[in-house]
Amino acid sequence: MENATEQPSPHSPETSLTRVTVSMAALVLIMAAGLALNFLKPVWLTPPLGRTLIVYLLLSVAWIPALGVMFLIWPRERRKLLVSVTALAVLVGVLGCLTVIGSNVNLWLLADNMYTCEQKAIPPNMAQYTCILSIGFMTEIYTFEGQPGSPFMRLISRKFVNS
Repeated sequence: MENATEQPSPHSPETSLTRVTVSMAALVLIMAAGLALNFLKPVWLTPPLGRTLIVYLLLSVAWIPALGVMFLIWPRERRKLLVSVTALAVLVGVLGCLTVIGSNVNLWLLADNMYTCEQKAIPPNMAQYTCILSIGFMTEIYTFEGQPGSPFMRLISRKFVNS
């Protein structure tokens, strides 16, 4: 007598496809969540500020190796779905790069000699960083706050001043 609700083998193509599909969906959701977080509430690393840009740019393309692995383990007969998911991942990755470039970021911050930062203690037990970036006839003033000794800080304000 056979069981009417027989489970597929863990090594069957259907189970492998389901596992890969869930993994791809999780990858795209994590990318979208990171994109939203970067756009709405970006996290900065303490100076030098160029490290923050590099981390965000690396995270926006970190899905490429994962996608390569997914492509290798994806069942050959179901690659059409993979192409669709890949297109979605590429779109989210490109949006991630554009968000980093277009959000509260100036790519000149990659050059450590283009800006100066000062740190001062503010109550209650916080550190405030004021960074001044001068480019030609324009000056940007970034103000950050964070816990003393923490590698993370949040952007409080960004002001543009004509020199």
